[in-house]
Amino acid sequence: MYYTTRVVLRVKNFDAIIVGGGLAGLSSGLELTSRGKSVLLLEQESVVGGRTSSYNLEGMDVESGFHRYIGYYTYLPKVLRKAGVDLSDIFMWEEKIHVRINDEKPLVLGMAPLLGMIKTIKGVVGNQKYLSLKDKWSLLSFFMNGLKDYVKKPGKLDHYSIKEYAAKHGVTDRAFHF
Repeated sequence: MYYTTRVVLRVKNFDAIIVGGGLAGLSSGLELTSRGKSVLLLEQESVVGGRTSSYNLEGMDVESGFHRYIGYYTYLPKVLRKAGVDLSDIFMWEEKIHVRINDEKPLVLGMAPLLGMIKTIKGVVGNQKYLSLKDKWSLLSFFMNGLKDYVKKPGKLDHYSIKEYAAKHGVTDRAFHF
């Protein structure tokens, strides 16, 4: 449910007005306020964060912020540090994740290829019920290229959504969905 409120503001009370509370708007606001400027930030949604906010995709709730925090994206941690956020207070490395599909037993995937290689391999080898060999194979290019780009050109990853990067590297629709 959205509420509309009419507010009359005197623009001359602000040094800058930022329209949009996504990462660009929030980063701009942080830069300006750190320089002593008075800022008004306007956001049409009920929460700020833009593409890092949670959303619903075809009936499935997606925690989008997680995709920005897992380490492949470089700018968000820099902005958070500048805002005085201690990353260790909000980030933690998960060795595995549980994915619940309907009311079935959770699918368990290893998520730490460098720190938990055996769990990661078990996740790739198992779970045939949801992911075929072709689906798993399509994920290999995605993860290997993600790791390569993270090491060689980390800023490059900030220009893609997870979906765009998956499509670029041939991830099957089924693998992306699950």
